[in-house]
Amino acid sequence: MIRRILGTLLVLLGLVAAALGVASATIWRPSDTVTATMPAPESPVVLVEPGVLGLVADTVTLRATAPEEDLPIVLAFAPSSDVEAWVDGAAVTRVTGLEDWNELAVSTSEGDSTVPDPSEADIWRNTLPGTGELVVEITPDPGQVTLLAATDGTAAAPELSLSWPREVSTPYLVPALIVGGVLLLLGIGVLAYDMARRHTAKAQQESRVKADRMASSDITDTAAIPVTEDMPEGRLTRRQLRELERKRRAADPRLGEGGPVATTGGTVGAGIVPGVTSPERFRALRYVEDSPEITPDSPAS
Repeated sequence: MIRRILGTLLVLLGLVAAALGVASATIWRPSDTVTATMPAPESPVVLVEPGVLGLVADTVTLRATAPEEDLPIVLAFAPSSDVEAWVDGAAVTRVTGLEDWNELAVSTSEGDSTVPDPSEADIWRNTLPGTGELVVEITPDPGQVTLLAATDGTAAAPELSLSWPREVSTPYLVPALIVGGVLLLLGIGVLAYDMARRHTAKAQQESRVKADRMASSDITDTAAIPVTEDMPEGRLTRRQLRELERKRRAADPRLGEGGPVATTGGTVGAGIVPGVTSPERFRALRYVEDSPEITPDSPAS
């Protein structure tokens, strides 16, 4: 019983370990993409500080969404010092990093609610225009370059979302599968051993029961066999002696024609009766008492 419980427990533990390993590489596996968003800004410009675009990977997908579908969007890149001089005195929302894997860390500063139209400025190294919504893939500049996101300078700046690809590893998959497989094999081995032991014990029990039944049947079949009739009283003549001997031989199956004594020359050993046509008759001859020996006082005259 203990082996069966142990084997079952090992099998269950192996299955659980393997399932956890598979789950760690599937349903619990982190996404291959990190996407962080920010609340809709109220300031006329959003500045993404240097280094933020390359926080997770060498490339980033930037999505800018204007407050209204028909508003223009301008994404402009310039050295940080030039950008700071251009927005001086205006209200600014700054993206400084990641709050967590899903949210951008932002800070705000008070100031004027409008700025000049950024599309008309001549300080930008590069600009990416759009309307309503703009999605671009960017390879960040390693230098001190700031990204400015704005609409027309009078409306609120667009809301930004940054997405990076990332390499996700599954360190628990292989160890969990190995441990689960070992536990599963051990459990199956214990259950198989227990089953073999129980099968052997059952076979031995059946063999003992069969042997007991055969022994009981043999004893039942070996009732005593009467071999003589009542002895006559008085002195016996030779003729009476010969008649008694004939009857004794006729009553004793061992001495009859085809019996073990006649077949083996008078030898019966270990219950083995070679050459006997009906061995069932002689199974228990060792339990049959011999006829009383007749010893006449003297030969009949």
